Amino acid sequence: DISYMTVVDANKFLEDYGISIDTGNITRIVTDDVEKGLIIDSEPGVSEEVKVGTKIKVTVSDGIYLIMKDYVGWDILEAKEDLNKYYSHVTVVSNTVEDIENTPGKIVSQELILPNDKLDPNVYQDIRLTYVAYPSVNIPREIIGMSTQEARDYFAGLGIRIELAQYDTSGLSEEEKAELQTGHVYGSDPSVGGMFIQSADNAVVLYVY
Repeated sequence: DISYMTVVDANKFLEDYGISIDTGNITRIVTDDVEKGLIIDSEPGVSEEVKVGTKIKVTVSDGIYLIMKDYVGWDILEAKEDLNKYYSHVTVVSNTVEDIENTPGKIVSQELILPNDKLDPNVYQDIRLTYVAYPSVNIPREIIGMSTQEARDYFAGLGIRIELAQYDTSGLSEEEKAELQTGHVYGSDPSVGGMFIQSADNAVVLYVY
């Protein structure tokens, strides 16, 4: 019985019987539980009589099926990280949907590869994940000169997170510095007019004097 041997080991084993593996005619299939490279079937089969010089046809495991997870309800960034780690042959195709009742970034549907589908680890496939769109904003010119609290309230109303940083006055004249008000916004990143899309790990930076 050459089951669960590698082709090399099986050939060595069969040498004593004057037979060998037909290495030019190996069938490879993905299995539920047999490691890649191990023989799972042969023709002729176990205990069948064969002539000396016979070449045995074998079926070899091409790896173990992967079972797809259910990503509905996951955060899209966490799902992409998980897919990259455990399903490196799967490419994420993502769509967004507006849904004010759900958390931005939350996956609401999974298509093309469904939960519990068996995946051949040797075949590249796409998975489509639709998630709740993150809020976005074009940074308005009106934030320049706003008080910190006014700016906080403005962006909070849009669902946008902010971070505060010190406004750099090193390039300003004394006259320009004298016009600045403490606790007011004088710059941003993205800059005025730029587009910002909120995600799980970013924020608009406001430069405050």
